[in-house]
Amino acid sequence: MRPYYIGFWSALNYHGLSDQIPSSVFIATQKAKKPLTVLNTEFVFVQLNKERFFGIEKIEIDGRKINISNINKTIADCLDHPEHSGGIEEIARSIYFSHKELDFKKIKQFALRMRNIAILKRLGYVLEKANIDEGYKDTFKDVKLTKGYPKLDTISRAKGKYNERWKLLINVEIDHSRWMY
Repeated sequence: MRPYYIGFWSALNYHGLSDQIPSSVFIATQKAKKPLTVLNTEFVFVQLNKERFFGIEKIEIDGRKINISNINKTIADCLDHPEHSGGIEEIARSIYFSHKELDFKKIKQFALRMRNIAILKRLGYVLEKANIDEGYKDTFKDVKLTKGYPKLDTISRAKGKYNERWKLLINVEIDHSRWMY
């Protein structure tokens, strides 16, 4: 399918942001397509509108050129769709261990271009819970958070506490002390 790009959890792993190897390959497309299994590998197609097809780079694997989301678009996409990214804790762990490699101003620009403030709500909350928000507070200074309370983790049930600062329904706990080896 064209256009396409490898994204979400697959891109997190490719960019070295996650040491978890997803059992499926996640592919962003503009058309709906059912998952496909080839040689024991499941390919999951995530339909996105054409306005979200940016932040893509070409890489070469086994002599073939492949489209993949760049490192910052990967984080924006994962925060947009935690259900295709191993859940919010996997994304939070990725951000925590790789935050110096990420450009949060670009992630903010991508979130605004994607017209999804929930990405910034989740990002701000993750940075705060991981105790790494101090260096990135200016990223959020001109962001107006919408009134709605999206779920922090789209995989988990809509049950939990409401966070007024980030306007999120906190339906899972994030505790960076669990990630220490």
